[in-house]
Amino acid sequence: MNLKKHGKNILNHEISSINSNGIWFILDEKEYFISFLDYPSFQKASLEDIFSFEFSYPDHIYWKNLDIDIELDSLTNPERFPLEYS
Repeated sequence: MNLKKHGKNILNHEISSINSNGIWFILDEKEYFISFLDYPSFQKASLEDIFSFEFSYPDHIYWKNLDIDIELDSLTNPERFPLEYS
């Protein structure tokens, strides 16, 4: 059996809000939060760089200009992904 990929990606994703605590974004009607405390690289990023991201199916968000890659599971289950900065 040959499976062919038809059509285009129809996932809806967008930054919905940015405040002093972090970034909220929506992906397929589910909202996620990226805390500046957990991801300090975003604090000094420009709005243009924050809004310029790609969703990599099935579960990654990538900011090319910032060289930041976040797995969605780390946002929904942060206890499974302890963060350490050096």
